[in-house]
Amino acid sequence: MSSKPYKGHFKPFTYKNIEELRDEFERLDLDVPICKNIEILKKSIRFGENSIPNRLSVQPMEGFDANGKGSPSKLTFRRYKRYAKSGVSLIWFESTSISLDSRSNPHQLMLTEKNKQDFRRLVNETRVLCNKTLESLGFRKNCFLILQLNHSGRYSKKSRKKNPIRASKNEELDKAIDVTEDDGKVVSDDELKNLENIWV
Repeated sequence: MSSKPYKGHFKPFTYKNIEELRDEFERLDLDVPICKNIEILKKSIRFGENSIPNRLSVQPMEGFDANGKGSPSKLTFRRYKRYAKSGVSLIWFESTSISLDSRSNPHQLMLTEKNKQDFRRLVNETRVLCNKTLESLGFRKNCFLILQLNHSGRYSKKSRKKNPIRASKNEELDKAIDVTEDDGKVVSDDELKNLENIWV
């Protein structure tokens, strides 16, 4: 089988059964093993002091559906409600910015002191529904939720324009994201220290 990356266009995921998915792998000349027995996904798993009731998780990319201040919108709540009703036991919340300047999109989620109650509500509603779903499926343990804090760094944008915030200059990386060394800025030690304070 080929190890070359697929260079075609992306298309919607519309497979109705495992055979259609297998046919697609064959068409793309991909060596992807498929196992029909998925019982292992129903087993709980421990990590450190924690455990989750099954091995299914959701780790969404950014939905870019936050309101202008970074708070979860109705669309955000709707998405996480759907994740919670899916039967997964681990929901890894999408990349959530720590500051206005560190967002890659004006509608990226952003956690601030002013909107932390909105996030608390999103997490609480997601947790309650997820646990209720797991219980209805016969699982006895609760779900596990993680919020991923983010600084977009080189991918930061300001007023929808690229505004890379870098720790160092790197011509190859700048070229890869189509910016010049004059775009954005290289952060100072003091700015890095301030970012540490924001994270905490």
